[in-house]
Amino acid sequence: DTSMPPSDSVTFSFDSDGPEGADSIEIDIAMIGTTGKMKLDIKTKDRDGLLTIISQALNAANATIENANVTTTPDTDMVNDTFVITPLGPEPLVEAEVRTAVISALLDETVPSANTTNDDAEVDDEETADVQVMRFDAMPENMLVVVIEGKDRPGLLAKITSTFAELKLKVHSAEITTTKFQTVRNRFAVIKGGDSSLTSDDIKERVLAVVDA
Repeated sequence: DTSMPPSDSVTFSFDSDGPEGADSIEIDIAMIGTTGKMKLDIKTKDRDGLLTIISQALNAANATIENANVTTTPDTDMVNDTFVITPLGPEPLVEAEVRTAVISALLDETVPSANTTNDDAEVDDEETADVQVMRFDAMPENMLVVVIEGKDRPGLLAKITSTFAELKLKVHSAEITTTKFQTVRNRFAVIKGGDSSLTSDDIKERVLAVVDA
């Protein structure tokens, strides 16, 4: 049955031909009053690079993330992601385009071409990026908290999460906040995998190079 439920909530189910490990995807999209913003809730099976796929899909749909809350349920390996998104430019967000971009990316795990037309825009030299990598006693030994502050720009979240993937860091949870001054404060809980010799300074250096570019 391919009929759509009569609401903004759409549930997509996969059989064995779907992406590896993905049993279902639930996407809820709702406009936030007359602000031009959208709230996007995504529930799906976690997999490597998932946050990068979603953030680049949103960017390709002319959307930038104002804030986000990302959580992973360890026993089921399911993610519950909530995003508040705004238009990248003067054109309003189109619900169908946002939904199609995200679903297409999640279905075939192909990262869309991100809208990065502002990547070369002049960055205010007074806005200095800051990256902190911390570990707390209450956390598992292989978990770290990475806090990032800096100037926002299109595609930044995707670049950060791609850097995590290159370093074999899996995002366990994230809190993404963008201020009205177009600065970001992002907090990630990441799990180390692969190279056990990777230090906090290594992570800070790599992430800072992306944020401060």
